[in-house]
Amino acid sequence: MKRKSSAAQIAKITGVSLARGIEATLKAQMIKAILKNIEKEHITHVELAKRSKIPRSAVTGILSGSLQKVTLDRVLKLVEAAGLTAATSLKNNLNSPFLSFPLRTSISVKLKKSSIDSLRPPLKSEEALR
Repeated sequence: MKRKSSAAQIAKITGVSLARGIEATLKAQMIKAILKNIEKEHITHVELAKRSKIPRSAVTGILSGSLQKVTLDRVLKLVEAAGLTAATSLKNNLNSPFLSFPLRTSISVKLKKSSIDSLRPPLKSEEALR
């Protein structure tokens, strides 16, 4: 059975700030979607590395779950290279020390498939037509 943890739970368990917990959660959600899409589309790590311009060894490290020293910028490059588009939504925080009244919090990443053809390099025959 899979267990979902909130960013706040992750931050508390690992002893990091809520911001770091949110960052880890966002990265994990995006990496999960990348893995699902590259399996479905039969995209190799080598191909993903070429599309994202990230070294293949780094792509493999990121996709294997190594979230340390992985920037959101790199994960977003992989999202795009996998043929996905990321969209975020933010809501106010209930327990923020900066607010004098309670509000709810929620953060999510929605990934949708983009056109794979627009991401791949043009074929030599297509270049000749230009």
